[in-house]
Amino acid sequence: MMSDLVKCIGEKLVRKEGEDLINVNTESLVKEGSLVGLYFSASWCSPCQKFTPELVKWFTDLTSTGKKLEGKLEIIFLSSDEDETKFIEYFKIMPWYALPYSDRDKKKEIAENFQVKNIPTLIFLDAKTGDIHTKDGRQIVNKDKDAIEFPWLPAPDSISSFFNDPIVDNQGNTFLPDEVINGKSVSLFFSAHWCPPCKRFTPILLDLYQLVNKNEKKLEIIFFSLDRNLDEYNQYFATLPFKGLPFDVKKTKKMARRFFISGIPALVMMNDKMEVLNLNARTHIELDPTAKLFPWKAGIFGQMKSTHDAAYAIAHPSVIYAPNTNEGEIEEAKCILQEIHNSFKDRNDILLNFFYYVKDPDIAITDPCEEIYQKAIGKNGVCILFDAKNSCKYVFDKIDKNDMRDKIQQFLSDGLKMESLT
Repeated sequence: MMSDLVKCIGEKLVRKEGEDLINVNTESLVKEGSLVGLYFSASWCSPCQKFTPELVKWFTDLTSTGKKLEGKLEIIFLSSDEDETKFIEYFKIMPWYALPYSDRDKKKEIAENFQVKNIPTLIFLDAKTGDIHTKDGRQIVNKDKDAIEFPWLPAPDSISSFFNDPIVDNQGNTFLPDEVINGKSVSLFFSAHWCPPCKRFTPILLDLYQLVNKNEKKLEIIFFSLDRNLDEYNQYFATLPFKGLPFDVKKTKKMARRFFISGIPALVMMNDKMEVLNLNARTHIELDPTAKLFPWKAGIFGQMKSTHDAAYAIAHPSVIYAPNTNEGEIEEAKCILQEIHNSFKDRNDILLNFFYYVKDPDIAITDPCEEIYQKAIGKNGVCILFDAKNSCKYVFDKIDKNDMRDKIQQFLSDGLKMESLT
């Protein structure tokens, strides 16, 4: 009987034997209590070039003879390279398996099934059942060097089980997650008493919290502490009118990794179904003192003209069109972007912004929007897919709705070939 992993990946893989590639049955990877990583990558991709050697070292350190994950972890490379020669050359540095390069349709199917948005992407599956443990494999490699949290079980989906512990207030009262959230927007606040930027940001957040909830409770903030000890946690939490999680730095770091948080203070905005609205809400709150744009949802459409817009363009992937300054082309740009935006705006698995930027010769180069124009776009008449997080972009060959929509879908699901910004 065919296992779920084989149904997902296919029956055959390849591995290196000397200078040759030999066929291997995928079924041989199916083991109780083991994981398989799906590594979507390509030799032309700058972020992949940086991450792959780190992954090789991490994998080797953990799976070599006598090491913690010996026999418990395998990786399968799924290539987005342009031809088989480049695939073979890139695969030489990898000590694991690969999907045969010739099986392009299967690779595309797998990427679509797992909703792969860009590369490099590393997804860990249960080797026996094929169930997803985590889609955040890159964060695992960066943050869990010793595999302390193996097997990196998935965070639960329901509101009640999203939090592993009861929610508490600073008086010691406990609450069920459902009764705390109950139709409100939710913000996850990662902070610590010892952190100077947190001390500057917390009063701003307190003011916004009071303003948004002035007439009706619309926002709930959940405090995740990265304090050094329980005394600091208690001292800080006593000043906050928010709910929070009991003090547990290990659990907080695990949650922070889930949302790609690398520094504090950090604020993640979610809706009442615990779907992410904004991974970088701190910046947008600081730029919106009157809470005019609450709940600060990413995935927006409009003219990029303010510091606030630039912050959104940097926080999440963005399509940015800089039309020529004549009125007709500006209107055409707006219509094209609006139509493409409408194709993606209702998806809960992506946060993708759509902007048009009209260059103003009187604007200083130090203006955040103009900085993006200078660094990533360069001239009028150009439209790009801008991925600031990975410091790369894609320049659309033509301003055509169908072509642009297809290229964006490739970026979201199959690893569009991007150009480095540097």
